[in-house]
Amino acid sequence: MKVLHYLSLVYEATQRLPVASRLVDLGSSALSGLTRCFSGGWVAGAVEKCSRPSKRLILYEFEGCPFCRRVRETASVLALDLVVYPCPKGTLKAAGGPQTSRFRPEVAKLGGKELFPFLVDENTGVQMYESAEINKYLWKTYGAQAEVPWTYWLGEKLFVKPLIFFPTLLRPLVTHGLLRVPSVAPESPLELWGCESSPFVRLVREALCCLELPYVLRQVPHGELQNRAEFREKYGHLLSPARRALGAVQMPFLRDPNTGTELLESADIVKYLYKTYRDGPMLEETWLDFNSELDGGHSVRAHLDGNRLTFKQLAKGGMVYDCHCDVSTDRRQLMNGCWETKSEKVSTESILEDVTSIRGTFTAQRRGRVPFVDNQYIEWDEMTRLVLEMGKLQETQGINAKDFQGIQAALTELLHTKDQDAKAKYQTDIAMQIAIPFVLADPYAKASVQVRSDPVKTP
Repeated sequence: MKVLHYLSLVYEATQRLPVASRLVDLGSSALSGLTRCFSGGWVAGAVEKCSRPSKRLILYEFEGCPFCRRVRETASVLALDLVVYPCPKGTLKAAGGPQTSRFRPEVAKLGGKELFPFLVDENTGVQMYESAEINKYLWKTYGAQAEVPWTYWLGEKLFVKPLIFFPTLLRPLVTHGLLRVPSVAPESPLELWGCESSPFVRLVREALCCLELPYVLRQVPHGELQNRAEFREKYGHLLSPARRALGAVQMPFLRDPNTGTELLESADIVKYLYKTYRDGPMLEETWLDFNSELDGGHSVRAHLDGNRLTFKQLAKGGMVYDCHCDVSTDRRQLMNGCWETKSEKVSTESILEDVTSIRGTFTAQRRGRVPFVDNQYIEWDEMTRLVLEMGKLQETQGINAKDFQGIQAALTELLHTKDQDAKAKYQTDIAMQIAIPFVLADPYAKASVQVRSDPVKTP
């Protein structure tokens, strides 16, 4: 995070220079597209022979997410118009988003967890997470006869860590589609014409995302015919004579049905969006405030009633932990903690797929920052951190190694693989995931944690 912090400081310094600010803004946006080989800039061949949805697909996403970008690239290549509901983070200090988030609660209600991207296809009734699965679905349903452009093919080959994070390094500000800015909700979604790889369109998408403004994304990648013809028919009079003569379009183009505004230039559009819809100060956060979501923890819903705390922890593999405990009056200790997880909705890849219920107990003591605010606006610890290094915990935080040995022995029967190496690896992983759904205040501070877990397999 320090790298992103220093990059953002340099970037902010350039924005104070009249000419350089625009050059850096466009240059970094163009380089961001280059790292993805400008995937999404050209339409797939023979896409006109493929099935077309009668209703626009709905996508919940946010600009700073590489997995959301991957789905947008596919939609652009297949010329699939989208209704986009931006879901930027509310803070860098805790998982999920604040209670004031405009669209994140909808995702949790529809799919059960706040995970992005999230696609809704009302034509088939499909609702799904995971960028790879969404892309497979889109190609199978709406691109079965299409020919993959080489730029998209190369972009998919390069979709590996750490390369997928390069666009974020090049667009390092939290206002580049990562953090929400207080805004007034429009009565109707705005309309944006463009394609995924355009550096000018990216600037507009970032503003729409931070302001949480829903919009219809009309796809006009190079080689697309239908939308481009419609654009020229409706808005051709706004184009320069040279563009009209060439039969070209100009992107981005924003139409705001709420005010009747129509704009072509990205800089003008961004200024208009912030002037019209911004409704409060921006969060004064930096990348140094970032509290990473360790592998497994996605989001949490917590409720504090008196001294009784209840919360849900969503973990990798689709596991949901229901937890409750007593809270000390000084809010520094969790006592009499109990947790339970059920596996009815666990994916087939999970090694716990046939377990009905597993339970355990926990206690914890907080140290350090308190970055989490619950739905009663009471500050509390981050509720979800699955600790990745069990050995380090045993050495530094006073967890009894014998307790873990007992947990591991009890969970051995859950391992279905005959591969001994895999068994040894997963044995530690399972003990970690099942035994430690506790509150960890600050991954950078030494938390005093004591865990007593008694997993029980129930029929």
